Amino acid sequence: GSSDDKVPLPNLQFFPQVLRDRIVASNFYGNLLVNQDFAECRESLLSCESLEPEVRGLNLDTAPSQFISIVYRLLNMKLTEGQLRSLLSNKQRLVRCAGFVFVRLGVHQDRYWELLGDALLDVEEFVPFPGKGGDKMSEGHFVEQLLTKEKYCDLSLPRIAVAQRKMLSERLVLYDQFRKRYAANLEVLEDRFPDSESGVPVEVCSEDGEWAPGRTAGAPSSGRRRVTVPVKLAGGEAGEARSVSL
Repeated sequence: GSSDDKVPLPNLQFFPQVLRDRIVASNFYGNLLVNQDFAECRESLLSCESLEPEVRGLNLDTAPSQFISIVYRLLNMKLTEGQLRSLLSNKQRLVRCAGFVFVRLGVHQDRYWELLGDALLDVEEFVPFPGKGGDKMSEGHFVEQLLTKEKYCDLSLPRIAVAQRKMLSERLVLYDQFRKRYAANLEVLEDRFPDSESGVPVEVCSEDGEWAPGRTAGAPSSGRRRVTVPVKLAGGEAGEARSVSL
């Protein structure tokens, strides 16, 4: 669809009613968020200290977190495809993570892989839930848990159909290995994938675990996040971008 098309959100109806009511009744939502536009909500995400859906206040009572409140506001804002993509590819991790949770809570399960698959290879570690033990995990593992677990912390997630869950499981079983290969290749990027016309022999893995030989056809993309390199498969078309987890 066009980047101006509204993102269909068939799963929004399953957002837990109790949490929804508590978010809407909060001062943060009623006094601030409800009046914010997309750019202001995106900016508000940068002040979140945790990705947990609920946090404890000074009196030890739990309350909806700023993070989940902003995600809920975004879900009710009728975002365009372009706006959603801008969340998922944002330079700020908090904004990207809001996009990931937005997808899992609102978008149809048939689009999960299309929208979240690229993020599975992010190897940079962070602490998403400091109030729950403070364990580090990679951004890719955070997305993987969204796709494999039935709950996000204590928040129930929309159910994934058996056939879809089977497909996701079969693909995700490869990703622990992919992340390790990606991290290793990232450290030797310039040596392993020089921008030479002759190319470097590589093997490329499809989403479904099939390996195929090919040669690189250009230089890697810039930066260290989601780095790709153009690859020409044996007997195939030139130039398709592939992750350096090859």
